[in-house]
Amino acid sequence: MSDADRLRYTKIPLNNGSGEIPALGFGTLIPDPIATTNAVRSSLQAGFRQFDCAERYRNEEHVGEAMRSAFKEDGVQRKDVFVGTKLWNNNHRPERVRPAFEGSLKRLQLDYADLYSIHTPFAFKAGDEQDPRDANGNVIYDDGTTLTNTWKAMESLVDEGRCKAIGLSNVDLGQLKEVF
Repeated sequence: MSDADRLRYTKIPLNNGSGEIPALGFGTLIPDPIATTNAVRSSLQAGFRQFDCAERYRNEEHVGEAMRSAFKEDGVQRKDVFVGTKLWNNNHRPERVRPAFEGSLKRLQLDYADLYSIHTPFAFKAGDEQDPRDANGNVIYDDGTTLTNTWKAMESLVDEGRCKAIGLSNVDLGQLKEVF
């Protein structure tokens, strides 16, 4: 077996004992809907089994369409595919975490996520706008929401079996320590 094949089949155990994440993953930040569907489907056919998705990418429905097709037509099984998606900044308020998560699952056409991460550590003004701005074009932050409060709201998703693990993206050591 070549080194490339070894990497392709390498899996890393999750620290909470809920499974393993494939070492090699496929990022889904692809702006074109048709290209997204084709790329995800092709990557599944090529053997990728880890997918990095996000509410922010605005293409979860196209990723989900490709996965559903692969599950139905290509013999790929959901249990063999590790799907992670991420909470965007306008949904950091604890009461918005679950609806945002459920929205991602619906768009991805999945019953559960393997990983749900906080995309960035910055809470924006809660609402439907992904990038809320003031009259001067400046981002409106939500200073009343902490990273720890968002994390605690996400813990319940794991406790209920809605996702296997939760994580953080784009954080520095101080932010990591805050949550830890």
